[in-house]
Amino acid sequence: MRPLRMRINSPRVWLVEIGPLVWGITSLWAKLVCFGASLRSLSWAPEEPLGRWLLAHPDMFTATLASLVLLFAPLLLFPRVSRFMILLLLNLALSMLVLVNAVHFRFYGNIMPIGQVSNVHNLRWVVPSIIRQLHPADIAYCFDIVVGILILPYYLAFCRSVALLDRSYRKRLCCGLLVLGIVFAAPTVRLVWQDKNLVSAYTNLQREVAATVGLPAYYFGDAMIHAASRSRGIGESEHQRVLRFVGGKRERSDASSSNLFGSARGRNVIVIMAESLQTFPIGLEIRGQLITPRLSAFAKESLYFVNFYDQTHLATTSDGEFISFQSLHPLPTGAVAESRYSGNHYYGLPATLSHDGYSTLSACGESGAMWYMNQMHPRLGFQRSFFEEDYKILDRIGPWLADREFFAQTIPILKAQTEPFLAYLLTSSNHDPFEVPEKHRTLNLGELEGSLLGNYLHSVHYFDRAFGEFVDQLRESGLLEKSLLVLYGDHQAFMKGPELARLFGFAESSEYDSFCFRKRVPLFIRLPYAQGAGVRNVTGGHLDIAPTLLSLLGIVDDSSVMFGRDLTQGKDSLVVFRDGSFADGLHYFINHFGEISASACYEAETGRTLDCGQLEERRRGALEQLEISDLIIRGDLIPILRAAKNRANAQ
Repeated sequence: MRPLRMRINSPRVWLVEIGPLVWGITSLWAKLVCFGASLRSLSWAPEEPLGRWLLAHPDMFTATLASLVLLFAPLLLFPRVSRFMILLLLNLALSMLVLVNAVHFRFYGNIMPIGQVSNVHNLRWVVPSIIRQLHPADIAYCFDIVVGILILPYYLAFCRSVALLDRSYRKRLCCGLLVLGIVFAAPTVRLVWQDKNLVSAYTNLQREVAATVGLPAYYFGDAMIHAASRSRGIGESEHQRVLRFVGGKRERSDASSSNLFGSARGRNVIVIMAESLQTFPIGLEIRGQLITPRLSAFAKESLYFVNFYDQTHLATTSDGEFISFQSLHPLPTGAVAESRYSGNHYYGLPATLSHDGYSTLSACGESGAMWYMNQMHPRLGFQRSFFEEDYKILDRIGPWLADREFFAQTIPILKAQTEPFLAYLLTSSNHDPFEVPEKHRTLNLGELEGSLLGNYLHSVHYFDRAFGEFVDQLRESGLLEKSLLVLYGDHQAFMKGPELARLFGFAESSEYDSFCFRKRVPLFIRLPYAQGAGVRNVTGGHLDIAPTLLSLLGIVDDSSVMFGRDLTQGKDSLVVFRDGSFADGLHYFINHFGEISASACYEAETGRTLDCGQLEERRRGALEQLEISDLIIRGDLIPILRAAKNRANAQ
């Protein structure tokens, strides 16, 4: 028989009605606060003690509590059993959200914005990498849910013997909790409303925002921004701003001022984007063994840019190819290839060379569905593409075709091309978790064996061998001296700071050293007959690849929309990173929370700490460059800007 409703209620009634809600809010609040506190490990004051940091950031406490109260209070209007079941499901969903962000944070050092949800289909190829990021302690994220499921039968039995709280009481209690939630949320809402830096940080500094306002409040704000960006293009004022910026960005020095301008005119171009290849293994010797003997030899035949930086963001490899060929910045969230901007009209290096009479192709030993390459490569200007289904899978490393087989089977494809051609080759064996099969391991790394860094060095050594054999095959076929051969790392390998610090002898707490080692990737450009070979110390990044190659090919496109510059001119580029940090050859500016006072600045050559105030103008220029790049992509402005430049050049 259904229990009677009562207005005068015993503690047992309150326990049944309110107990599950208190349990759900408290357990989730603890998880979210602990996760928010963990973000401090890469925040603006990493040396700050945990307790002091928590006390110094009350907004995260109150905002998280307010979010949970506002979310769970309406459950009081549901019947008891439905309420408990919905509570369990919400708890499970939010706990999984925290766990996903914990794994994402361990790998990328950032949380996952809503715009990156479109990347979920790529997870099937990187399951080993995800498993490697899971910790035994992660079971704590689900412990309270397991307890809730176990006590559910007892709760249902207990409910039958306890009177129902009158619905009018529950309505009033719900309203009271909602008011309480709004009161707790008010300081955070005011903070977000008043702090323009915080609003802009939603797109570039996700970690810092989440550490300040809590994960639920971050996602609420991110959802609002994401929805607003999808509901509109760009306005007329933004359009004019882009036109002014691009019109004033014409290269001050003539493209032909480089002494290497046109030195590869009419040659084939072979561009290899090497998975996770960083600069620090190049020339590294351990126990008398050179990690990269073939790359070290190749460096002596090439323009070797040692101060070259990774400018990718959360879409890593997909970002690497987009920014290298189009010379625009990556999106703040997600990949261009997986966004609604993938159908834009792009005109980068492949399209420019195609217009100049080149045949263009791309090749990769992965599925064309990965990062939607089979759809994005034609948009970038590649006339033909070869993916996993076009190769014989004779050997795999991880889920993909091994690099040695990939290179060997690509040689006949290159030999069959009409010259001149542009060939873009994407390797994949040197991919996290860097588990190279034993048959391909030839190094003795001592105490590094079995560590992530040790596995990475084995993996790089395998790639080094594969690349060396590819160069030999190009030489034998006669293609090497008829081609401009380019090799660069697509993004950092996400090595752990302590392992790098021990290997190279710098302090684990050194942000300067960690930044340098993590961000540097190699760029090699071999001209026919090793013309101009040598180390180049000029500062550059991924955005500079396309302008540099066009200069070497002697191609001048006055209507191009590219933010990079020709590195062969010997002038440092302003290398802007997606979070607003930058390197300019003289300084490193490491952006923390979009504020000068919280950021860190160093002299590039010595690592000496600098006053960031003296770099304020450059910082503003870096942020403007990011904003303009976003507007160009959002508004599909490349055709319009090219037409405007052509009109200006004709006058």
